[in-house]
Formats: sequence, structure tokens, C-alpha cells
Amino acid sequence: MIDLNNVETIPSDLDFIGLDPVPVKKAKVTPTLITETFKARKGTHRYDALACLARNFGKPVSRAKLIAAVYGADADEKAFIGALGMCLEGARKSIVKFGLPYRVVKENATIALVAVN
Repeated sequence: MIDLNNVETIPSDLDFIGLDPVPVKKAKVTPTLITETFKARKGTHRYDALACLARNFGKPVSRAKLIAAVYGADADEKAFIGALGMCLEGARKSIVKFGLPYRVVKENATIALVAVN
């Protein structure tokens, strides 16, 4: 029978070499990185929405600010809510289609793009 009090841990391969494991760097999220991974074409409303969400990655963006970034500063918020919803639905479908590690989160009047861990 094995005495569990006298069992030593098995060292990893790196302990034999005397090296520390290489730390994994997380890539900084940029608008260019997000729009390329979502395969959004420049000049489209989805591209503008994703670029705005990427600039504020992980933080909630108000619906009014997002509509202003996509459709212009003088755009009426009430008139463009449905159009913005279609842009975000396209982003959600891209997440599913390409298996991207992101999620679009909507709460009240704010929208955020966050990473899924």
C-alpha cells in the first residue's frame, strides 16, 4: 500500500532544465484586431459599431454614444435603435459562425463587447 504522507510531487520537465515556464501574453484588443476577426468590411455600419465597442472593450457603451459613432452625431436615437440592433445581430452571428471568444452584452441602455474566458 502507498503511504500518502511520504509521496513526493513529480517535477515538471522545466524543473529538470532549470527554466521557468514562459508567461502567456494577452494580446491588446484594438479596433483593427476586432474588425479583422469579425471579418467586417470597412465602411459598413457593423464595422463602425465593432470599432466603437473595441475602443471601449469590456466597458459598457451607452446606446446613444454607439448610435452617434455609427450613424453620426446628429442621428436620432429613437429612429436608429432597430438599425443598431441589426448591426449587433450580425456581430452575434459572426461570433457563432467563426467561434470567436467574445460576447455582446446588452444591459438596459448600454452595450459592451467582452471576452469569454
